[in-house]
Amino acid sequence: MTRFLRGLAVAIAVIAGFASVASAAGRRLQASDTLQIRVINQPEFDTQVRVAPDGTISLPYVGRMRAAGLSEDDVAARFRNALQQRDLVKDAQVIVSTLGYGAQVTVLGSVRTPGAQVIDRPTTLAEAISRAGGATQPAGTIIVRRQTSKGMQVTRYDQSVVLTGRGPRANPPVANGDQIYVEEAPIFYLYGYVNRPGAYPLVRPLTVQQALASGGGLSELGSEWRIDIKRSRHGRTEVISAGLDEPVMPNDTIVVKERFF
Repeated sequence: MTRFLRGLAVAIAVIAGFASVASAAGRRLQASDTLQIRVINQPEFDTQVRVAPDGTISLPYVGRMRAAGLSEDDVAARFRNALQQRDLVKDAQVIVSTLGYGAQVTVLGSVRTPGAQVIDRPTTLAEAISRAGGATQPAGTIIVRRQTSKGMQVTRYDQSVVLTGRGPRANPPVANGDQIYVEEAPIFYLYGYVNRPGAYPLVRPLTVQQALASGGGLSELGSEWRIDIKRSRHGRTEVISAGLDEPVMPNDTIVVKERFF
Protein backbone atom coordinates (compact mmCIF):
# COMPACT_ATOMS: atom_id res chain seq x y z
CA MET A 1 0.00 0.00 0.00
CA THR A 2 2.83 2.35 0.92
CA ARG A 3 4.61 1.57 -2.36
CA PHE A 4 1.40 2.26 -4.25
CA LEU A 5 0.96 5.63 -2.55
CA ARG A 6 4.56 6.57 -3.24
CA GLY A 7 4.18 5.56 -6.87
CA LEU A 8 0.96 7.56 -7.13
CA ALA A 9 2.67 10.64 -5.67
CA VAL A 10 5.52 10.32 -8.17
CA ALA A 11 3.07 9.93 -11.04
CA ILE A 12 1.13 13.02 -9.97
CA ALA A 13 4.35 15.03 -9.70
CA VAL A 14 5.44 13.95 -13.19
CA ILE A 15 2.06 14.81 -14.68
CA ALA A 16 2.09 18.21 -12.94
CA GLY A 17 5.57 18.83 -14.31
CA PHE A 18 4.49 18.06 -17.86
CA ALA A 19 1.43 20.30 -17.42
CA SER A 20 3.64 23.14 -16.19
CA VAL A 21 6.02 22.75 -19.15
CA ALA A 22 3.12 22.65 -21.60
CA SER A 23 1.60 25.75 -20.06
CA ALA A 24 4.89 27.67 -20.27
CA ALA A 25 5.50 26.50 -23.84
CA GLY A 26 2.17 27.85 -25.00
CA ARG A 27 2.53 31.17 -23.19
CA ARG A 28 3.06 34.35 -25.20
CA LEU A 29 6.05 36.41 -24.12
CA GLN A 30 5.48 39.89 -22.71
CA ALA A 31 7.47 43.04 -22.05
CA SER A 32 9.90 42.74 -19.10
CA ASP A 33 10.13 38.93 -19.35
CA THR A 34 13.69 37.67 -18.86
CA LEU A 35 14.83 35.05 -21.39
CA GLN A 36 17.77 32.65 -21.46
CA ILE A 37 18.88 31.80 -25.01
CA ARG A 38 21.31 28.95 -25.69
CA VAL A 39 22.79 27.70 -28.93
CA ILE A 40 24.00 24.12 -28.49
CA ASN A 41 27.80 23.82 -28.94
CA GLN A 42 28.01 27.53 -29.79
CA PRO A 43 28.42 29.27 -26.39
CA GLU A 44 29.43 32.58 -27.97
CA PHE A 45 25.78 33.06 -28.95
CA ASP A 46 24.39 32.27 -25.49
CA THR A 47 22.77 35.22 -23.73
CA GLN A 48 20.25 36.43 -21.20
CA VAL A 49 17.99 39.23 -22.32
CA ARG A 50 14.99 41.16 -21.08
CA VAL A 51 12.09 41.92 -23.39
CA ALA A 52 12.05 45.70 -23.88
CA PRO A 53 8.91 47.81 -23.44
CA ASP A 54 8.55 47.91 -27.24
CA GLY A 55 8.46 44.09 -27.29
CA THR A 56 11.90 43.49 -28.80
CA ILE A 57 15.10 41.79 -27.61
CA SER A 58 18.72 42.45 -28.57
CA LEU A 59 20.65 39.34 -29.64
CA PRO A 60 24.40 38.95 -30.29
CA TYR A 61 25.47 39.21 -33.95
CA VAL A 62 21.82 39.58 -35.01
CA GLY A 63 20.55 42.77 -33.44
CA ARG A 64 16.98 43.55 -32.38
CA MET A 65 14.21 41.07 -32.94
CA ARG A 66 10.52 40.90 -32.02
CA ALA A 67 9.69 38.72 -28.99
CA ALA A 68 6.50 39.99 -27.31
CA GLY A 69 3.46 38.10 -28.50
CA LEU A 70 5.54 35.11 -29.60
CA SER A 71 6.17 31.80 -27.87
CA GLU A 72 9.60 30.57 -26.76
CA ASP A 73 9.67 28.21 -29.76
CA ASP A 74 8.83 31.09 -32.12
CA VAL A 75 11.76 33.15 -30.82
CA ALA A 76 14.08 30.14 -31.10
CA ALA A 77 13.05 29.59 -34.73
CA ARG A 78 13.55 33.26 -35.62
CA PHE A 79 17.01 33.35 -34.02
CA ARG A 80 17.97 30.10 -35.79
CA ASN A 81 16.87 31.53 -39.15
CA ALA A 82 18.75 34.78 -38.52
CA LEU A 83 21.97 32.91 -37.71
CA GLN A 84 21.65 30.86 -40.88
CA GLN A 85 20.82 33.83 -43.11
CA ARG A 86 23.98 35.59 -41.87
CA ASP A 87 26.08 32.45 -42.47
CA LEU A 88 26.97 32.36 -38.78
CA VAL A 89 25.64 28.93 -37.81
CA LYS A 90 23.93 26.41 -40.06
CA ASP A 91 21.04 24.43 -38.58
CA ALA A 92 21.64 25.85 -35.11
CA GLN A 93 19.92 24.15 -32.19
CA VAL A 94 18.44 27.07 -30.25
CA ILE A 95 16.75 26.72 -26.88
CA VAL A 96 14.78 29.62 -25.39
CA SER A 97 13.48 29.50 -21.82
CA THR A 98 11.84 32.10 -19.62
CA LEU A 99 13.76 32.84 -16.42
CA GLY A 100 11.44 35.52 -15.08
CA TYR A 101 8.06 36.94 -15.88
CA GLY A 102 7.73 40.70 -16.03
CA ALA A 103 3.96 40.94 -15.99
CA GLN A 104 2.19 42.80 -13.18
CA VAL A 105 -1.48 43.21 -12.39
CA THR A 106 -3.33 45.24 -9.78
CA VAL A 107 -6.18 43.76 -7.75
CA LEU A 108 -8.39 46.22 -5.85
CA GLY A 109 -11.83 46.39 -4.30
CA SER A 110 -13.41 43.77 -2.08
CA VAL A 111 -10.35 41.58 -1.53
CA ARG A 112 -8.44 41.00 1.70
CA THR A 113 -5.01 42.22 0.52
CA PRO A 114 -5.45 44.66 -2.38
CA GLY A 115 -2.48 45.91 -4.34
CA ALA A 116 -0.06 45.12 -7.16
CA GLN A 117 1.28 41.62 -7.73
CA VAL A 118 3.98 40.26 -10.03
CA ILE A 119 2.74 37.55 -12.39
CA ASP A 120 5.65 35.11 -12.60
CA ARG A 121 3.76 32.39 -14.49
CA PRO A 122 0.58 32.01 -16.55
CA THR A 123 -2.17 33.11 -14.17
CA THR A 124 -5.95 33.06 -14.36
CA LEU A 125 -8.31 35.70 -13.03
CA ALA A 126 -9.36 33.46 -10.13
CA GLU A 127 -5.71 32.86 -9.20
CA ALA A 128 -4.97 36.61 -9.18
CA ILE A 129 -7.91 37.20 -6.83
CA SER A 130 -6.76 34.30 -4.63
CA ARG A 131 -3.28 35.84 -4.37
CA ALA A 132 -4.98 39.01 -3.12
CA GLY A 133 -6.42 37.03 -0.21
CA GLY A 134 -9.67 36.18 -1.95
CA ALA A 135 -12.89 38.10 -2.24
CA THR A 136 -14.45 39.36 0.99
CA GLN A 137 -17.94 38.54 -0.28
CA PRO A 138 -19.19 35.33 -1.89
CA ALA A 139 -20.66 37.10 -4.90
CA GLY A 140 -20.29 40.29 -6.89
CA THR A 141 -18.93 41.63 -10.16
CA ILE A 142 -15.30 41.57 -11.30
CA ILE A 143 -14.21 44.37 -13.62
CA VAL A 144 -11.03 43.96 -15.68
CA ARG A 145 -9.56 47.04 -17.37
CA ARG A 146 -6.98 46.22 -20.05
CA GLN A 147 -5.04 48.59 -22.29
CA THR A 148 -5.05 47.34 -25.89
CA SER A 149 -3.88 48.75 -29.21
CA LYS A 150 -7.46 49.96 -29.74
CA GLY A 151 -7.72 51.68 -26.37
CA MET A 152 -8.97 50.71 -22.92
CA GLN A 153 -11.01 47.51 -22.88
CA VAL A 154 -13.36 47.02 -19.91
CA THR A 155 -14.83 43.56 -19.28
CA ARG A 156 -17.23 42.55 -16.51
CA TYR A 157 -17.37 39.03 -15.08
CA ASP A 158 -19.73 37.35 -12.66
CA GLN A 159 -17.61 36.48 -9.63
CA SER A 160 -19.45 33.23 -8.94
CA VAL A 161 -18.80 32.09 -12.54
CA VAL A 162 -15.11 32.95 -12.36
CA LEU A 163 -14.48 31.24 -9.02
CA THR A 164 -16.38 28.08 -9.91
CA GLY A 165 -14.91 27.88 -13.40
CA ARG A 166 -18.27 27.25 -15.04
CA GLY A 167 -19.40 28.97 -18.22
CA PRO A 168 -17.87 29.93 -21.59
CA ARG A 169 -16.16 33.04 -20.18
CA ALA A 170 -15.14 31.50 -16.88
CA ASN A 171 -11.73 32.23 -15.39
CA PRO A 172 -9.81 33.86 -18.28
CA PRO A 173 -6.03 34.45 -18.12
CA VAL A 174 -4.80 37.83 -16.93
CA ALA A 175 -2.35 39.96 -18.91
CA ASN A 176 0.41 42.40 -18.02
CA GLY A 177 -0.99 45.71 -16.79
CA ASP A 178 -4.49 44.42 -16.06
CA GLN A 179 -6.42 46.41 -13.46
CA ILE A 180 -8.79 44.07 -11.64
CA TYR A 181 -11.54 45.47 -9.44
CA VAL A 182 -13.75 43.21 -7.34
CA GLU A 183 -17.04 44.97 -6.68
CA GLU A 184 -19.14 44.30 -3.64
CA ALA A 185 -22.44 42.65 -4.38
CA PRO A 186 -25.43 44.92 -3.73
CA ILE A 187 -27.37 43.94 -0.63
CA PHE A 188 -30.91 43.95 0.69
CA TYR A 189 -32.22 43.67 4.23
CA LEU A 190 -34.82 41.43 5.83
CA TYR A 191 -36.52 42.49 9.06
CA GLY A 192 -39.61 41.66 11.03
CA TYR A 193 -41.20 38.24 11.18
CA VAL A 194 -38.66 36.21 9.19
CA ASN A 195 -36.60 33.30 10.43
CA ARG A 196 -33.18 34.86 9.73
CA PRO A 197 -33.33 38.65 9.61
CA GLY A 198 -30.27 40.53 8.39
CA ALA A 199 -28.39 41.67 5.28
CA TYR A 200 -28.13 39.47 2.18
CA PRO A 201 -26.24 39.85 -1.14
CA LEU A 202 -28.38 40.57 -4.17
CA VAL A 203 -26.43 38.40 -6.60
CA ARG A 204 -29.19 38.04 -9.19
CA PRO A 205 -32.65 39.48 -9.85
CA LEU A 206 -34.98 38.41 -7.02
CA THR A 207 -38.62 38.76 -6.16
CA VAL A 208 -39.79 39.36 -2.60
CA GLN A 209 -40.70 35.70 -2.32
CA GLN A 210 -37.20 34.61 -3.36
CA ALA A 211 -35.62 37.17 -1.04
CA LEU A 212 -37.65 35.82 1.87
CA ALA A 213 -36.42 32.32 1.06
CA SER A 214 -32.84 33.61 1.48
CA GLY A 215 -33.75 34.46 5.06
CA GLY A 216 -35.31 31.10 5.80
CA GLY A 217 -38.84 32.17 4.94
CA LEU A 218 -41.53 33.67 7.14
CA SER A 219 -41.57 32.94 10.84
CA GLU A 220 -44.63 31.38 12.43
CA LEU A 221 -46.19 34.80 12.99
CA GLY A 222 -45.18 36.38 9.66
CA SER A 223 -47.78 37.36 7.09
CA GLU A 224 -47.17 37.15 3.35
CA TRP A 225 -49.97 39.71 2.91
CA ARG A 226 -48.41 42.37 5.13
CA ILE A 227 -45.00 43.11 3.63
CA ASP A 228 -43.51 46.58 3.22
CA ILE A 229 -40.42 47.62 1.29
CA LYS A 230 -38.51 50.70 2.37
CA ARG A 231 -36.74 52.04 -0.72
CA SER A 232 -34.63 55.17 -1.18
CA ARG A 233 -35.32 57.31 -4.25
CA HIS A 234 -33.83 60.69 -4.96
CA GLY A 235 -32.73 61.08 -1.35
CA ARG A 236 -36.13 60.17 0.08
CA THR A 237 -37.36 56.92 1.63
CA GLU A 238 -40.56 55.48 0.22
CA VAL A 239 -42.61 52.74 1.86
CA ILE A 240 -44.17 50.34 -0.64
CA SER A 241 -46.79 47.75 0.17
CA ALA A 242 -45.31 44.77 -1.66
CA GLY A 243 -46.61 41.50 -3.00
CA LEU A 244 -44.55 38.35 -3.27
CA ASP A 245 -43.83 39.04 -6.98
CA GLU A 246 -42.41 42.53 -6.35
CA PRO A 247 -38.81 42.83 -7.69
CA VAL A 248 -36.18 43.55 -5.07
CA MET A 249 -33.82 46.47 -5.67
CA PRO A 250 -30.35 47.08 -4.18
CA ASN A 251 -30.51 48.43 -0.61
CA ASP A 252 -34.20 47.58 -0.21
CA THR A 253 -35.35 46.90 3.34
CA ILE A 254 -38.08 44.27 3.39
CA VAL A 255 -40.21 44.34 6.54
CA VAL A 256 -42.59 41.46 7.25
CA LYS A 257 -45.38 42.31 9.67
CA GLU A 258 -47.26 40.08 12.04
CA ARG A 259 -50.22 38.24 10.59
CA PHE A 260 -53.73 38.56 11.93
CA PHE A 261 -55.32 35.48 13.42
